[in-house]
Amino acid sequence: MASTPSSTRSCRFLKLPPELRNRIYELAFTTEAEEGTNINLLDAAGPTKALLLTCRQIHSEAVGFHKQAYRRYWTTSKFTLSTLNFSPRAELVSALNKLSHVDVEQIKHLLVTIENKRRDAAPSSSASWSCTYDGIGWTLDNQTPYGGSVVRMLLGDADKGRYMEYTFYRDVEEMHNATSVQPAVPVMQQIKVIADCDAS
Repeated sequence: MASTPSSTRSCRFLKLPPELRNRIYELAFTTEAEEGTNINLLDAAGPTKALLLTCRQIHSEAVGFHKQAYRRYWTTSKFTLSTLNFSPRAELVSALNKLSHVDVEQIKHLLVTIENKRRDAAPSSSASWSCTYDGIGWTLDNQTPYGGSVVRMLLGDADKGRYMEYTFYRDVEEMHNATSVQPAVPVMQQIKVIADCDAS
């Protein structure tokens, strides 16, 4: 939060009214995601910290705005991911592993398009489908190899050994109303499973 500058250094920006500086900080951390643009998950990057590195006062004033904007970026942005051009799928796993799992865990909107066509496959062997993640489970947007309409992935514990459990529901409401003591699978692992990748 901006305050009246106590330093005698000549800085025109810091001479602006605190309310105006606060507004500038908000705009500085605004991303294209907040303008309704879909973002390729593999290109995702939250608001930059560059402004925070200019001086101590600006860091002190702007760090809160940056934290809010960074969290908003991951929780409200509409991300997309396509498996096209990733063959073998290990290439996609490698690309996903470069993302911060902490950031990905905050995602609430993700559309994954599964392209089963290999680079060397005939056109007739091509098949694609998509699903949308809403922070709780996946809505299958068209006919898929999984069948059903909504799926939620849970992580169980059998004799202290972990295993994946898939639960299908008729609709999103039924899924949201369902209760379970089992912990949800980390979002990154869910993405790998949905994309038919090695989730290890």
